[in-house]
Order: sequence, then C-alpha cells, then structure tokens
Amino acid sequence: KIEELQTGNTLQAIGVLHDHSLLTDDEQINYKESYEFYRKIEHYLQLMNDTQTHIIPEEGEILEKLAVYLGFGNSNNFKVNLAAHRSSVKQIFDSIIISSDRTNEPDDFELKRIQFNDPNKAKVNLKYLHKGIGLLSKKEFNSKTMELFNSIKPDFLEQLAESPDPDSLLESFARFIRNAGFASIWYKEFSEKNFFRLMLSTLQYSNRASEFILHDKTLCEFLLNRKAFSEITADLIENLSTRSLLFIISVQFAQKLINETKLSHTLCEYLYKKINNIAVKKQFGYKYFIAGLGSFGSKEMSFASDIDLIAVGDKISNFPTVQNDFQILLKDLQNQLHPFKVDFRLRPEGKNSPLVWDIKTYKEYLAARARIWEYQALLKLQFIAGDKSLFKEFKKSLITSAAHKNSGFIRSEMLNMYDSILKQNTYSIGNVINLKKSRGCLINIEFITDFICLKEIKLFEECLGGSTLQRISRILHYDGKHEDIAHLSESYNFLKMTELAVQNIFNTNNYLLPSEEKKLSLLSGYLGLSSTAEFRRKLNNFIEINNNIFDKFLHR
Repeated sequence: KIEELQTGNTLQAIGVLHDHSLLTDDEQINYKESYEFYRKIEHYLQLMNDTQTHIIPEEGEILEKLAVYLGFGNSNNFKVNLAAHRSSVKQIFDSIIISSDRTNEPDDFELKRIQFNDPNKAKVNLKYLHKGIGLLSKKEFNSKTMELFNSIKPDFLEQLAESPDPDSLLESFARFIRNAGFASIWYKEFSEKNFFRLMLSTLQYSNRASEFILHDKTLCEFLLNRKAFSEITADLIENLSTRSLLFIISVQFAQKLINETKLSHTLCEYLYKKINNIAVKKQFGYKYFIAGLGSFGSKEMSFASDIDLIAVGDKISNFPTVQNDFQILLKDLQNQLHPFKVDFRLRPEGKNSPLVWDIKTYKEYLAARARIWEYQALLKLQFIAGDKSLFKEFKKSLITSAAHKNSGFIRSEMLNMYDSILKQNTYSIGNVINLKKSRGCLINIEFITDFICLKEIKLFEECLGGSTLQRISRILHYDGKHEDIAHLSESYNFLKMTELAVQNIFNTNNYLLPSEEKKLSLLSGYLGLSSTAEFRRKLNNFIEINNNIFDKFLHR
C-alpha cells in the first residue's frame, strides 16, 4: 500500500515506516542503531575471514580485535552491548509479530494440552495457518481457505499434542504452507486424514525432506500424487533426478516404508545405472573399467556419503587423451549426480597421481607397495561400467596379491590405522559420539570383518564387493568358531538406522549423534524407544559388544 516501502534499502525503509507511524520514535532509533551495529560486525568479520560469514566467534583473537575495533575495549563489554541490541530488536519484533488482532485466534484452552516451549510463537504460526497473517498483520487467505483449515484443525491439534516436539512440527508445517503455496489446495488434500498424518509425520521426522521442498517446489507434486509414499520401483525412478530420488527416499525412510538396507540399495543401484549410462555415451576407444569403492561400492551409502570411484585401463600409454577424457567424465558425473561429491581420489600414490591407471602398473603396485588400508578399501570393489573382462583380471590380481599378506602384519597395520582414525575423530569433535568413527561404533564392525576377510583369503575372494551384513553372513558360514560375529548383525542394523535417522531428521551431513536432550528424544521416538535413557542403554550395550569382539580378534 505504501509505494515508498518498495525499496531494497533497509535504513530507508525504517525511516518510511516511522514517517507513516508504523514504528515509534524509540523503535526507529533502536532499529537503525542495531542495523548499523550488526552491519559493522558483519563487514569486519568478512574482511578478517575473507569469506561470506555472519557468525560471531564465541572467543579468540578475532573476537577481541572486533571488540577493540568497535570501541568496546574488550570482548566482555562487546557481548554486553550485543545482548542489549538483541533484546531491544526482539522486543520490537515480538510487538509486531504478536498482533493486537485477537479475533479468531486459537483458543488458549485448546493449546494448553499441547506442551509448547514457546506458546506465543505457536499462536503466531497457527494464526498464519488459519488466516495467512504474517508480519504486517494482513489477512492473505480467503474465507474458503480459512474454512478448509478449520476442518482439519482438530486433527492437526491432536497430532501436535501427541508429538514429541510440537514446536518444531508446527514451525515446519507453517513453513511448508508458506513455501509450497496454494494453501487451499493443500488443506483440501489434508481432509484425507491418512495423507495428513503421513505428511505431518514426514515433517516431524525428515527436516531433510522439508529442506528439499524449500529449494524446489516441483517436488510437492510427488506428495500430491502420493508417489512419494508409493513402492519404489524401477519404473518410478527411471527418469528421476538425483534430487527427486533423495527426496522420495527421505520421505519413505521417515515413514519407515523402507529400512536402512533398502534405502542404501535403492540409492546405489540408481547411481550405478546413472554412472554407467554417462560412461557408455562417451564411447572411449580403449579398454577400461570404472569401479565403486567405500560405502558406494558396498551398497551402504548414507545421505552424507561420497561416490568414490577408481578407473583402470589397458595399455593406456597408447592413448594420450585418456587422462583428459576422464577429467571431462569426472566433471560430467559431478554435475549430473549433485548433491553427491564424486571423485577418483582412492587411487595409488594419492590424489596427485594419474586419474586412470594402467592395469599392468596397478598389478605391480599391488604386489610391491599397496598398504593394508588399501586392501580394506578394495574389499568393497564393485563393477560399475566398462570392460567386465578387464575388471575380472584386476580382481584376480587383487586376490593373488592379498594372499601373500601375513596375518600378524595385517593386524599391526590395521591397528595403526584404527588408532589414527580414533585420534583424528577425538581431536575434531571431543566427546561427541561419531556413529561411524567413534570406538565401538561402525568402524569396529568394519575393521573386525575386514581383518577376518584379509586373514582368510577364501573369504576375501567371496566377500569382494559385498556389504557388511553379507560379510558377516559369509564369515559365519565359513567357520562356526566365529560365533561372536553373529552379534554384529544386530549392532550394525541399529547403528546404521540411527546414522540415517540422524541425517534425515535433522538434515545433517555428518555422523554425529546429537547431544541435546530434545533432539535425542525425537530420535528415540522415531526408533521406537520409550525414552532417551532406553536409547542410551541400547547404544552403550552395542558399543560394549563391538569393543569386546574387536579386542578378541585384533588385540592379541
């Protein structure tokens, strides 16, 4: 309504709001002073860090220099002043957000049974969902939309009352309606109670899916046509983008329509086919193969996994364009398989060596210089594209060279690598549990099964390219004396499910178990456990079992 407010200049807009009596004298002064204060901090931090940052460090040299630069003498004085600005800004913000217009607001009695941590914010979100009222207290929804919301409100409030974290669920739902648009269409769809409950459960247990929608509204179509909840078939995923598939599996994992194994297998099979199709189109005029390694090779990918590849050719010295060909291929893979990182970094002699190795040179390397950790990596070798006969030749050479490794040497090398990983992990995250790399977690299971397979060459051959669960099964079938190994299957499933749940619920790309009680409560609820105490007991029990088995096999 006020054309002067259609400006990108915040300070100018504050002045116009004051001129039209939408901000008081004190509010205008507070907002201008705070805005300029925050901007000075932002510019200083970005100049000092030479990067686009908005994060004020909690302590350290940069914080002290910032305080001096702004004239506060020391960081304590600066923090006091910063807190004052934040308080005044929040007070004004709350006075605007929590409008004096109370008509048709949610009844306090209705909300009392819902354990909101922030009842005022909850009322703001409910007001938006009902009438479309936002910052300017302007009603956006028509009477039909408001009527549709009222029809689903009782079920919605019931779901909030049952939720382990009603604040985040309400916030996620309000954000979804804001970003998806066409509230009336969604409210009408949500009159189907089962669909509405599926949707709310998805928003509760997959912040990852919520973020996908936030950045790509076209994904909403998979919700409206219910394909996001349908069985994942080859026909369904054939023409999907990587982002679309990730969205669907994040929804289905949140709903427990797929388990951790199905999620990883679906993702890997999709990526295998995509890489093969891209490679075939290149029509290189020489023999080569591309193989997968790591969690990608063993079909155990998580949301945070990289796509690790190796490339081996035959008589590549006769083809001077080989390295350049694969540089171009790598760029194509990185572009088409985003958001996953794709690399050929697990190759002999490290990242500075050629991208593609000749099979003859690779054989010589395996026989003379390959380390035990490289055999561990190659144990997850999986054919992806290229010449299968060349791949079989490589596998045969790998098995032959692995057969000459002494079990004592294998144990010593693996313990050194294990200790190195633990030290790096402790240094970077302190006492926080890394579900992948902390002692007693997935790293134990991997090293135990790797050790047994490397020690018994027949198992190494049988387990090449297999998953952790397949290795455990074959070890038990091979020798009954490894009965302790049977305990690892249940432990692996629990840790893997927890890892994927953490990444999906909280939209994180790491393997760190949250330490906040609120987040642990949400995670425990998803895993079907009655409390965080029960979750901790179960986790600690598996960690103890894994450590005991590890010590039995590797600490002799």
